Amino acid sequence: SVSESSESNNTGYDNVSVGQPATPADISVASVACPSSVVTGSALSCSVTLTNGGQTATGSFTNQLRLSSNTTIDSSDALLASCSSGSIAAGGSSSITCSGPVPSGTPTGTRYAGVVADSGSSVSESNENNNTGYDPVSVSQPTPADIAVSSVSCPPSVGSGASLSCSVTLSNSGGTATGGFANQLRLSLDTTINTGDTL
Repeated sequence: SVSESSESNNTGYDNVSVGQPATPADISVASVACPSSVVTGSALSCSVTLTNGGQTATGSFTNQLRLSSNTTIDSSDALLASCSSGSIAAGGSSSITCSGPVPSGTPTGTRYAGVVADSGSSVSESNENNNTGYDPVSVSQPTPADIAVSSVSCPPSVGSGASLSCSVTLSNSGGTATGGFANQLRLSLDTTINTGDTL
C-alpha cells in the first residue's frame, strides 16, 4: 500500500453503453420454386431462397430436399437430395438449388417438394420452427416405350436360296427406354407382316 497525502482522488470513469447480446442466427425458408410437374424416375430440381433473421452469421450448413404427401415436411418424407449452403450473414439471404431423382414407386398426383433447412441442426438458432418450406408438384408415371419401324431398306431383288440383308431403322416415341430386344426379318406375299410369313 501507498501512504498518500490525499486518498479522495484515486478514482476515475468514462461512460460506456451496454447493449443486449446479439441474438443467435435464425434461418428460415423464404421460398421454394420447383417445376409444376415431374415424372417418376427423373430429377426434380428446385430453387430455394434462405434468409437469416438473426444478428449472428449462420456458418455453413446442410439442407434436405424431400417429397411429401402433405405440407408437413419432416424426416418421414422421401429424401431426394442433400444440398449445402454457405454462411449467411446477419439479415442476409442466400439462393441455392436442390436436385434429386423422384423414386419410381412414388404415387401419382399432387405431392409437396419440401426443403428442410439446417437439417443437421448444426446452427444454433433463436427459432427452429421456421426451417421448412414447400412447393406443390404434380407427379406422373412415364409413358411406356413405343417401338416403331421407321424404315426398312432391302435390295430390290434377291435370288432364291440367297441371303437377304436389310437395313432397318427403329424408333421409340414412348417415355421409357426399351432395354434390349429381338427383331425378326420375314418374307411376305403382301404388306401385312405377321407370324404366318416366312421367317
